[in-house]
Amino acid sequence: MNNDFFATPIEDSPANPPQNLNQQKKPLGYDQLIVNFTDNLKANNLPAVHLFEAPLGSGKRCLSEYLAAELLGTTSSQYSELSLHPDLLIIDHQLESGVKKEISIATTRKIKDFLQLTAAQSNNKVVIIDCLDKLNHAAANSILKILEEPPANCYFLLVCHNSANILATINSRCQKITLPRLSKIDIQTILQEHALAEDLEILYELFPYQPGEILRFHENEGLNLLKKFSELVEAQDKAALKAAISALDFSKKPELFGNFQVIFHHIIYQQIKEDLDKAQLISELHNFLNDFYDLFAKTQKLNLDKKNFLINSFFNLMK
Repeated sequence: MNNDFFATPIEDSPANPPQNLNQQKKPLGYDQLIVNFTDNLKANNLPAVHLFEAPLGSGKRCLSEYLAAELLGTTSSQYSELSLHPDLLIIDHQLESGVKKEISIATTRKIKDFLQLTAAQSNNKVVIIDCLDKLNHAAANSILKILEEPPANCYFLLVCHNSANILATINSRCQKITLPRLSKIDIQTILQEHALAEDLEILYELFPYQPGEILRFHENEGLNLLKKFSELVEAQDKAALKAAISALDFSKKPELFGNFQVIFHHIIYQQIKEDLDKAQLISELHNFLNDFYDLFAKTQKLNLDKKNFLINSFFNLMK
């Protein structure tokens, strides 16, 4: 299956305008997909399993929740949060010490239990899995068996960052939809809603087409840290830089550490753009960045001294 299912625009009849009963926030950039989805739902021509593929932070989860509300009908507006609806099950890979873990078979057993229940408030039941490429092997095989014969009036809205990481047998049972990239105007609109429009250029450069990653970076103090450490590197102020890193509390806020992967990437590529005529320097910076990525992953995975790692990395970069 592929995107062709949603390729043909469907016009609403002026005499019978659609009644919008969905209380979820409508995601930007996916209007035509939503129109075709809801029209096929009304025509009883909607596949039971959908797989939405797009880069991290593109709005896949927001889209799947909006479509889930469409599937659940007017009753979704009775709940302060859609996740409280008794006919919706959301499977997510949870954060542990700042790192998202795989979805295990123990978690997917909840799906079987959920599907055995009779719908409580709606004609349909909906399962959202975020994200499918985080299933471990046992969980993937468990999901495959469920998708082979989904119960009547049960819909699966699956999201993934890269469908190449998903079992081919699962891919073959999905209506796969690669989401279109969001425009810069869409990103700007989202940033305006969060009072971040003045930083559009730098944020769009960091995370093109990924508003979710932009907001997560901002919420985790990433933008402030980026500006601060860019200035310290530019000033070659090692003492102030060391003091700034020492003041960070990774034990209480482990998500802060993840910002520095983006910060190093930005600082190095700003330097590369300024010295495009210096081939040797560019090669050295690329090599430095690749080594930094490897050490960053090891430091996070093995829970090594994060502050010492960052101080040494910044000092080496200044050289």
